[in-house]
Amino acid sequence: MTTQTNCLVDFPGSLRKLATADALIVCATVMAIASLLVRQYNDADTWWHLAIGRDILESCSIPSTDRFSAAGWGRSYHDSHWLFQVVLAAADRLGGSIAVGTFPIAVWSATFLCCYRSIRNSLPAAASCLLLFIAAIACSSRFIPRPDIISYLMIALYYLRLQTGRYSTKSDLALFGMLQLIWSNSHGLFVIGPFMAGCYLVEAIWNTIRGKQAALKQSIWLLTVLLVATLITPFGVDGWHYALQIAQEAGSTQAHVIFKDLEELRPIFRLNMLFNPDCVAFFLISAITAGTLSLACIYRPFSIARLCIAVALFAVASVSGRRNIPLFTLAAIPLIAESIELLRLRILLNTRAIFAGAILLFCFTSLPLSGHYYQWFKYDPLRFGIGAPAEYQPSGLPDFLRRINFTGQIYNNDLFGGYCLYYGILPLVDGRWEVYDPEELTVILRAPFDQTAWAWVVNRYNVKGALVRNGEPATMALVSRFIADGSFQMVYQDKVSTFWLRLPETINSRQGSSGDEILR
Repeated sequence: MTTQTNCLVDFPGSLRKLATADALIVCATVMAIASLLVRQYNDADTWWHLAIGRDILESCSIPSTDRFSAAGWGRSYHDSHWLFQVVLAAADRLGGSIAVGTFPIAVWSATFLCCYRSIRNSLPAAASCLLLFIAAIACSSRFIPRPDIISYLMIALYYLRLQTGRYSTKSDLALFGMLQLIWSNSHGLFVIGPFMAGCYLVEAIWNTIRGKQAALKQSIWLLTVLLVATLITPFGVDGWHYALQIAQEAGSTQAHVIFKDLEELRPIFRLNMLFNPDCVAFFLISAITAGTLSLACIYRPFSIARLCIAVALFAVASVSGRRNIPLFTLAAIPLIAESIELLRLRILLNTRAIFAGAILLFCFTSLPLSGHYYQWFKYDPLRFGIGAPAEYQPSGLPDFLRRINFTGQIYNNDLFGGYCLYYGILPLVDGRWEVYDPEELTVILRAPFDQTAWAWVVNRYNVKGALVRNGEPATMALVSRFIADGSFQMVYQDKVSTFWLRLPETINSRQGSSGDEILR
């Protein structure tokens, strides 16, 4: 009798300890994820997104032809990111690079909050925090001001609302329509939204055929609303064509060589990926998803819709590169939680284990804060902070060119193209590879290593200066040529770049081969 009484007396105390432990690990998880989110950005594409967004704000028009690079000038340009660019440019106008760096932190915070709530519908706080932290590691390479962060947010938000059945009322449908409208005008992967709704429609049809209760009418309405919203853009149906083009940028034999050479677009299942934390987390999530889903599907009924979503996004992520890891992660992590709940597994309910996990997360927080995390995994020059440090880019070049009254076209390393555009210097190329003629782009990329191709580029675009990035093979090849033939003279140097000024009358007629000859 005494033992039973003691157990009853101690039960509220155990609950208090568990609540304290849960609160502690939630706090530790937030801090650990925040230590990864708050980082200075060193992303070349962010600059041209800012420049084009500023152009849209000033001209009050969305560009349909390229006026942002010499090699793409006048060519058709599909700016599916225009709304994201406008918001980012507005942030830049209000608060500079600090505001720009804060924007992805805010978007990712909302994304992880939606993901946590989806997990929490199935698991206790401690287990939910563990899964969320693994998801954050898997997504960490995309904590940058890029338009794809809008797709990640929408996937997490759509999953949460679909999981909880909040797509039946008129207000629910109106909210989905508004979200899809934002998505369709911010990033080319907006087609994932209707796909997710389509998976729910397929499940509803299947359940109706089997005589089970199904939200068939609601699913039809949802898909209809989302499809209509995808057409409310400056491009209409062409937006879907562009989405297909994005899908072919990686994992396809049709892709141009430039896309196959980009690290973020290479298939994930490669040996050198084993040393990247985000890829390791992706492999772990994939393995756990496969294991838990296999058991859950055998022993319990499972959501066909959410299973199809996860499998499809896994296929996209695994073959289309590192940048799409979050697509699968944000759908798989809540699915793992559902599988664990179906299997009636208890995870991390012991208060000692929860306290230990919280301590480990607090310890992890010190790694990004100190910079050791980025050093160990060779992520330099990333570091804790907000904004874009001047030493990442040729920050003194714009003022230098103004001082010497430089006019004319520059040849630039593609990583500096957006930066030049942002400061009013027309680049030869930037990171918008789909804008350029594939044959001309091939010659431009080959030019540093090929004298004939270089001469064609110089004459074709009347190049007056060359901005190159220190330490790259292309730079060393060009600099060796400049020194050997005396055609360019170095007039500017900083930690990341050098600028070479073309000397008059150094390109003779023999070197100026015709464009047709070079392109062949």
